Amino acid sequence: MNTLVKQSTNQARSYYVKLTAPKIMSEELYIKNWIRNEIARNTAENELKKVNPADYQSSADFFVAYSPEFRTKLQTKIWDALPEKRNAVWNKLKVPYKNIERSFIGLITQRNKSALSKQYKTFIDYNLALYKIPKSIYKLFIKDFDKIVKICHSHLSIGDNINDFYTEFENHCYLCNLQEFCFNNLNEVKHYVSSNNKIIGAYKSKIDIAFGDSSQSSYIKETDRFKIQINKNQNFRHQSIDLIHELSHIIYRIECYKKEILPEENGSYINELETTKIELNILKGISISIYGTIFGEFLKVFHRVLFEIEIYKNPNQDLDKIYASTFNVCFKGSNQIKNRSFILDEKIIRNPFSTLPHAIAQFRIIKQLI
Repeated sequence: MNTLVKQSTNQARSYYVKLTAPKIMSEELYIKNWIRNEIARNTAENELKKVNPADYQSSADFFVAYSPEFRTKLQTKIWDALPEKRNAVWNKLKVPYKNIERSFIGLITQRNKSALSKQYKTFIDYNLALYKIPKSIYKLFIKDFDKIVKICHSHLSIGDNINDFYTEFENHCYLCNLQEFCFNNLNEVKHYVSSNNKIIGAYKSKIDIAFGDSSQSSYIKETDRFKIQINKNQNFRHQSIDLIHELSHIIYRIECYKKEILPEENGSYINELETTKIELNILKGISISIYGTIFGEFLKVFHRVLFEIEIYKNPNQDLDKIYASTFNVCFKGSNQIKNRSFILDEKIIRNPFSTLPHAIAQFRIIKQLI
């Protein structure tokens, strides 16, 4: 380990002197960040060597029952079809839903066992620790969930006719349904944020934007630049909101760097909490109507997380019924009986609880509105 730290320190110093102004971090923090990244990479490589393939048989079984190729085809065909034709598309593709559900239950069971092997009581506890979410806040999230849902509904004015646009394969979006949207391209979005925020304004030349399969941002230590990747599969409005969110991440990162803090050390939950505060302030400045639609996006995150909590507590259930019942909890006025569309959600399938820090952060912010 001492050798790795020494090598990383020397590498960081050799890169730092070549960086162009304005440098995003101080030299001391830059070196600390470099060392932290190299230790994390080294640890991940060593952990990978210890993996026993037999412990992941359920993963293999699931991806045989529901291959990535078929999943991509199913997602594309369903979401490209008109809402009233999606059930027919599902039937035409002869989706082996019960086989998929059964193998997914096996995968959930495997993940629960994996958490136990790491000395966590449950897979939920493992994720609370991973994202540095205090258990007290999580318990409050469960306790006050209905109150938070009501606040979201008050911003959206959802009526009792919710089933008119929320059916099993519907994906209603308040943002998409807005009559007007104030941006025409992502350059306009970046220009607006950089013109109204001194931090982005000072470092906008060090922010690169590209497209990929998901939206995320990262700091590239070798070049001292930020890379924002925007989901190429989303429409422009959602890409715009994603860009604002990722720019908000960068604002928070730089604020931390100015205080000689690495945001990664705070954990994902705190990062999402502070980032979402920044994002909501930006959205308020852009448009109150756009700001209001975000509460619809929050409800979608809450639905996913509530579903995950229920199925990881007890996998041996009819998952389509649980997805429907948790939907009904989040979207008051709906009365779904079954909903199989959870198998179209990549986060549920491949990255369970990846939006838990977002949900808890959003809960904390909404809680302040009560």
